[in-house]
Amino acid sequence: MAQPDLEVCSSPALDFGGENGTPVSISDSLVINEDLLIEDLHVSVDISHGFVADLLVDVVSPSGTALRLHDGLGGDLDDLRVIFSDEGVENGVLAYDYGCYMQPSNGSLSIFSGQGSEGIWTLNITDGFPANADGVLNSWCAEIFTSEVSILSSIESFACIPTEDGMEATWTNPQSYDAIELTVNGTTVTLPGSATAHTLTGYTSLSTLDLSIVGTLTAPGQWVSCPSHCSVVTLDGPPTQVAVVIDERYDDWSGVSPTLDSMGDAVPGGLDILSLSVAEDDDSLFVRFDFAGPEVQLDEEDTLILYIDTDSNPDTGLAISGMGADLEWDFGARQGTLWSGGGSTSFDHFDIGIVAAPTVSSTEFEISLRRNSPIVSLGSEIKVLLCDDRPGGDCVPNTGSLTHVLATGQLPTDIEIPLDREFPSDVRVVTYNVLTDNPWQGEGGRIGRQLAAVAADIYGFQEIYNHSVAETVEYVESWISPSGGGIWYGAGQSDCKIVSRFPVLQVWPLSGNVAAWIDTTAEWGVPTMVINAHLPCCSNDAGRQNECDQISAFIRDQRIAGLLSTHPNAPILILGDMNFVGMSQQRTTLLTGDIIDESQWGWDAPPDADGTSLIDTRSRQVAQRQIYTWRNDNGAYLPGFLDYIMYSDAVLDPGRSFVLLTQDLSAATLAQHGLQFSDSNGSDHLLVSADFRRVSTEPSFLRGDCNLDVSLNISDAISALISLFAMGGPAFCEDACDSNDDGSFDISDPVTLLAMLFTGSGDLPPPGPQDCGLDPTADVLDCESFNGCP
Repeated sequence: MAQPDLEVCSSPALDFGGENGTPVSISDSLVINEDLLIEDLHVSVDISHGFVADLLVDVVSPSGTALRLHDGLGGDLDDLRVIFSDEGVENGVLAYDYGCYMQPSNGSLSIFSGQGSEGIWTLNITDGFPANADGVLNSWCAEIFTSEVSILSSIESFACIPTEDGMEATWTNPQSYDAIELTVNGTTVTLPGSATAHTLTGYTSLSTLDLSIVGTLTAPGQWVSCPSHCSVVTLDGPPTQVAVVIDERYDDWSGVSPTLDSMGDAVPGGLDILSLSVAEDDDSLFVRFDFAGPEVQLDEEDTLILYIDTDSNPDTGLAISGMGADLEWDFGARQGTLWSGGGSTSFDHFDIGIVAAPTVSSTEFEISLRRNSPIVSLGSEIKVLLCDDRPGGDCVPNTGSLTHVLATGQLPTDIEIPLDREFPSDVRVVTYNVLTDNPWQGEGGRIGRQLAAVAADIYGFQEIYNHSVAETVEYVESWISPSGGGIWYGAGQSDCKIVSRFPVLQVWPLSGNVAAWIDTTAEWGVPTMVINAHLPCCSNDAGRQNECDQISAFIRDQRIAGLLSTHPNAPILILGDMNFVGMSQQRTTLLTGDIIDESQWGWDAPPDADGTSLIDTRSRQVAQRQIYTWRNDNGAYLPGFLDYIMYSDAVLDPGRSFVLLTQDLSAATLAQHGLQFSDSNGSDHLLVSADFRRVSTEPSFLRGDCNLDVSLNISDAISALISLFAMGGPAFCEDACDSNDDGSFDISDPVTLLAMLFTGSGDLPPPGPQDCGLDPTADVLDCESFNGCP
């Protein structure tokens, strides 16, 4: 944090509020005895209140100058806990319990510049509707600076992982710093500005470590960032928790030892279970299991049952295999049973938050359920058993049960996936099933706020049955304008509609699905084939397979004699609500081109430009380690992964991707992006977003390092000037010499570099001078070689 020349605080713990609706006003004063000439002023405020929109907050200087810091904004958000500063984030962009720098609501603190600090400073608070919520002025401070203070970007993705004798901290730096200051229990360690990790040792087990981290720049002036915080307790033994993502990838289970079962011990026609694994984090229990085959459709009338003894007590619950199962989940019946006191109670998947993957048939599955739910909580030790419920069916373990001890506090808190693109030049694609024309059925606000928050370049909608392409385009443009200006273009077939900021050059109907040739030439050098699909639902495996065959045949034919033959490196994007809830072959067909009905649709053909399969982004939710895109809390079926974005990895690299579930976002993120808590309730499907960029053939580089010596100093500016004016020959990496990333190499670039080096004018654009990276901006500059980067 910024170090003021003088800081004076008051902690009155002053209550205000009341039963009636009459406005209530309070004041608190502090006395500054030292007379300094104010150049910059910060006012920190800590007010507990349940409805900050009721509050008006003013600060008054000894000379009588008054400024409104907070002017009835924030709705029903809780608490006003910020440092008011002209250099902070815009007022209202983040929630008011932000805890760091935010601009005043009305005016600027610069009105106090040039005044003296000595005298009585007053904070006035008015609660306009005290019956809504009581409040407490906990504390406030006046921070006086005799030189200007500049606020840097905060360190991001700060994560703390406890160990037995300390912890491991990791983070990312959104810009260059001269130093990183890591504070642990009040003691500050100064690290190099390029550091992104630090290990602490020497602590005893079960020690509490409170950490904060800031990035700083040196003179002239003060340059500081808001602190990021975390708190951990050192472990009392080796870590056992695992950060499992329910995404059917399974690589995150590598540290978990499974309980194995021999092959061939199933009853005729039964399930031959091969292994069972159990893990946990603070919120969820994870279970993984697999079979010898054939593939099983987990929630369609099969006979697999999971038993959990939640208290490891054989005398409570259902007696089975030597344990007392308090919880039973029947996957095929999609129904659970609680056993207690000699009786039983049925429950649904939502009651315990159970999620499974994959949604299609498989021989391997992973599930999660809540450790603490409204109907049951798991104790510190549990027992688990998985059985085929057929008479004499296979169980794992074959005898007894698997005992598992649950730990807490071993994993860092999950960090939200940012909603912004990694690079501004990335092309963002969204798929969203909006549930039977919901934008025009009372959910237009919820859906529209999400479209605006993600600000995509191409939107693929499903279930727009009763509104035209033109009406869909009109709805989108009522919420967001295309990035870079221009207009929205549209295409559609049946309920599938595409809205794109790029022109639509040609359209093909594919049963109820649509393919569009979209002009992304300016971004990627070639157009893009976008296929928006809404495949048949539910038990209609044959219908889904037929449409997957048709789409694969269409891509094959386009590669043989269509636009993909004349543009072989054109990307392919397949997106939409695929309704993959049956046999896995349908998904395999779309990804690989393995056509099943070859008598109708012809031979197999891999879809990608290099003769390989497409890739599924398998996007994760923004704040949970889940990938499901559909759920019905009142229905029988578990949440499912139905909405896909598949792409050509031969010509596209993936950027940031996510599934947007607004209920899991922090209040600050909701406020920052103009979202509301319940916006994801606009449909039973969730919005899926993915960013892409062309596969780069150019090397990584360091911005500003014009002489390619992997360091940034005045010699780089000299090298740039020689290349420009002293006939020193062309630069080997013009992108590196383009210090201001304006797409041209000219005199402004060494000027920008010198300003950064010697006047503290801020960092260079991405990838910056610290970490090797690609140029995020499409331009005509080249980078022939940069040997200092991998």
